Amino acid sequence: MLLEKRLDRFSTERLNHAMERAWKRKHDPEKFFAVSIFDGDGAVIKVGSSFFTILHFERWVGSGVLGEQELPEWAIHSAYSSIECKCPGGVPEGETRHTIYGFLGLLCAELVTFDTIGIMFAKERIVLQNTPALCKRLRSGDPINPIAIARELQGCGSEA
Repeated sequence: MLLEKRLDRFSTERLNHAMERAWKRKHDPEKFFAVSIFDGDGAVIKVGSSFFTILHFERWVGSGVLGEQELPEWAIHSAYSSIECKCPGGVPEGETRHTIYGFLGLLCAELVTFDTIGIMFAKERIVLQNTPALCKRLRSGDPINPIAIARELQGCGSEA
């Protein structure tokens, strides 16, 4: 999830441009494209045979997402965008999940703005502050283990 000061709905054009920059491929209307849906409240991304969804919410992430944990003070937000891989049976655990996160991290690095406060990994209950160090890590394309990255960036106020 991208935690935002104010909601940033991604247009089809912006998503396609971000995909091309992130994944270094050219738009293909059959195999590599994004489409904004529901009057800008969401989007569908197709990469080969994989699908990803983006949903935009003009509210803060409820405390139920983090269980008993509280969001850090820097993570106060008024909106968020949820980005998910639509895998049959859900996103696999372990290294496969980290590889998918790394792949999506490339896209997130292209979508974050000054208004993006941080990135939340709901399953792992980790919140990472939007910093140059985080963006550099996202742009690496390496697999992302949110727990390990939170430890790496801990000095940057990154863990919930």
